[in-house]
Amino acid sequence: MGRCGSVLWVVILILLIGSLAGCGSSNNAPAAPNVPASITLTPATASVEVGGTQNFTVSAKNSAGAPISVAVTLSSSNPAVLTIANNGVACGGTWDSLTSPIVCTPGPVGVAQVTASAAGVSSAPVTVFVHQHIEHISVTQVPSPTPPPTCTVESASGPVNGISQNQIFTYQATVSSRGNDITATVGPLTWTALSSTIVKVSNTVSGIGANQAQATANVPGITQIFVNAAGVNSPAINFATCPVKSITLAVTNSASNAFTLATGGSKTITATVVDTLNATLTNVPLTWSTSEPAVATVTGTGTSGNATGIGSTGTLRAVSPGGAAIIASCTPPSCNDGVQTPTVVGVTTLPIYPTDIVKATVTGTKATTTVWATSTGCGTNFNCGSSIVSISTSNNAVSGAASLPNPPNSLVFNPQGTKAFLGSSKGLMVLDPAAN
Repeated sequence: MGRCGSVLWVVILILLIGSLAGCGSSNNAPAAPNVPASITLTPATASVEVGGTQNFTVSAKNSAGAPISVAVTLSSSNPAVLTIANNGVACGGTWDSLTSPIVCTPGPVGVAQVTASAAGVSSAPVTVFVHQHIEHISVTQVPSPTPPPTCTVESASGPVNGISQNQIFTYQATVSSRGNDITATVGPLTWTALSSTIVKVSNTVSGIGANQAQATANVPGITQIFVNAAGVNSPAINFATCPVKSITLAVTNSASNAFTLATGGSKTITATVVDTLNATLTNVPLTWSTSEPAVATVTGTGTSGNATGIGSTGTLRAVSPGGAAIIASCTPPSCNDGVQTPTVVGVTTLPIYPTDIVKATVTGTKATTTVWATSTGCGTNFNCGSSIVSISTSNNAVSGAASLPNPPNSLVFNPQGTKAFLGSSKGLMVLDPAAN
């Protein structure tokens, strides 16, 4: 009997369906050759328990980049650790049968490289980590020789130690099986923050271990971080970016926050935001508001997630004569998300408002609008009439009353404003505003 090779070869057929030609048309172009120019094998890495299985997806393309059907060979560089059946399913150990695999018998812990090849073309190797069953993943903070200052942030689950914007905590994950540390055998870990705006998590920075990640504080608020290995999640840990304590507004090129502006003009308002550690923050997603949007509008110049019109800088635009008050607030959930504030009725989430407001006086000619008003009933009077009056919005002056034959129950103008139509229980009435 011949000696088995160290590499197990399995041939599977990749069926890739191309698009069909349209009915009634002809295509004289030659068919693409059934020779692969590239082969792709996914996933890029895999983590499998001993006795577990892993599926792969293979795609092949010709030199024109079109998908093709081709017989592809999958190979495992370490068949003692990872065996691949004829159907392309890998076993973290040994299959009972390569042609009709049912039982995957656990084998040793180790690493195998899987490749797909056809006609001399090979895919990039996929690294498969075979390990013991994962029972628990713990995440702990790595002590720093120069730890950043911390703040105490109240959350729904209790106080959390936070850090200011751009400060860093380093965390470490430990993967356990039956009380043993198996972290080194499970392959790459996936770190996730529930809010990527509050904290930026990366495990690719230099100077940290393979099982570590850096968490950089960003937007004020509280979120959670967890780790995944081979489909198993760790318990989430709380992370806090120190919340906003104060907001101060200043108008660009203005001696004070009270100014006069002509209709159509604009002003830039800058917010200085300070957190509870007295650190000055940048790019904070503040919410901008105006008391009179018909007089002056204000829009933030930044974005955060799916929210737009927010940020540390706002643009005021004068719309029509009048006065308006402008503020910028740190309003959850875009800012200070999850931060709880003690109140007389308990702990809740509250906005942070500026220490002062911006007062805008807009000058110009105000458009005049005429409002029409009528009485709508007779009360206890029998067979009474009714009146209609016009009111000018420029000076609130009321015109002389015009008599109506019946009390109206509806009033609508035509698009040109030249006719008023009043409904009543006795029929339709038509009014010419210019004649009254």
